[in-house]
Amino acid sequence: MTQLTLPKQAIIQNAIPTFNLEKQELKEREKELEDKIRGLAAKVGISDPNNLNIQYKRSFNLEASAIEASAMGKDNKYYVTISPLYALKYEDFPETWRGVTRPNGELVLEVAEQLDQMSVKRRPKQLLIPVGIEKAAALLHVLSNEDQFEKAKDFVITHELSHIKHYEMKKAASVVIFVFEIIQTIIELGRLLISTFIFTPFSYHEADQTSLTLRHVLVDDRAYAYLENREKLTEKYADLDAAAVLKTAEGGLHMFNASQEGNKFLRNIQLNLGNVTYDEQGNTLKSRTHPSYTERKAYLTDWQNRKNLQQVS
Repeated sequence: MTQLTLPKQAIIQNAIPTFNLEKQELKEREKELEDKIRGLAAKVGISDPNNLNIQYKRSFNLEASAIEASAMGKDNKYYVTISPLYALKYEDFPETWRGVTRPNGELVLEVAEQLDQMSVKRRPKQLLIPVGIEKAAALLHVLSNEDQFEKAKDFVITHELSHIKHYEMKKAASVVIFVFEIIQTIIELGRLLISTFIFTPFSYHEADQTSLTLRHVLVDDRAYAYLENREKLTEKYADLDAAAVLKTAEGGLHMFNASQEGNKFLRNIQLNLGNVTYDEQGNTLKSRTHPSYTERKAYLTDWQNRKNLQQVS
């Protein structure tokens, strides 16, 4: 993740001039967004919401990874890096982008081109597809409903703030957790060693030839699966924490639907190029860090259903 060095106010003003917002309006949008982030940080339970350093990233999209939170910076602050589009209200977007339930290819390409022009980064010339095409389709889907648009933004923000809260909790119990994780890791690696060296027939000569060493055991698919599971559980907990704080999972469901729709749009183009990176449902293939959108929607839907039943009873 490349950190921006320009002042964040200048980034917003230079990034979205086509949205016809006056300088004072941009200042107001920025202040409202920062107040929202700090307010949600307080609800999440972060010890000092004013210790958040809010920066704007280079890309312009509203996908689920639009905000990133690091651990602790050199200045002893938490960092939240966010897309400038999160500072915009629904009515700030062009009218032709709003309320479209089934965007056609022409509109998606128009939005993608504008997002590319707004981006600070340069797109590699060798790419056949504009980098913003799936983001554009996802953005249009998020903008299809004004109420869900705000809920989706709130969900993503709260999800990332939950990661910071988890880090605080882990830091407070760092010694206990460190010892527990060391023990857990030793147990898992012990299982891998036993299954590899005892239950897999091989000779010392074969072992030497194939370099069957601890290094190779550590990069075994089973070891990766163990580490992947921990990463994905972390994301799941952040999703569920966000729903609990906001008292609704609607924003997450809307955002994940949008991401899937954007990915499916790009997948249809990729099929003709022979390099497919998404499945038929719009899930990223072979993701090692996040559950699939289908899985995330499933447990959020289950959470929402249980929430609705509690409200009825």
